[in-house]
Amino acid sequence: MELTLAELNYEWPQGFAKFAIEVMNAGISELPDGLAEELARILETPVRIIHRRL
Repeated sequence: MELTLAELNYEWPQGFAKFAIEVMNAGISELPDGLAEELARILETPVRIIHRRL
């Protein structure tokens, strides 16, 4: 079966990216306040946090 990306069903939030920053076993369940905003400022691009549970 062939599908286009628009035809797939997604569970949000999800995203496509040019690169990813991945942290494993950080021992935290949520990012500290302001960290996502600081990363966006440093990288000069919007940042979307997507949690992955294994």
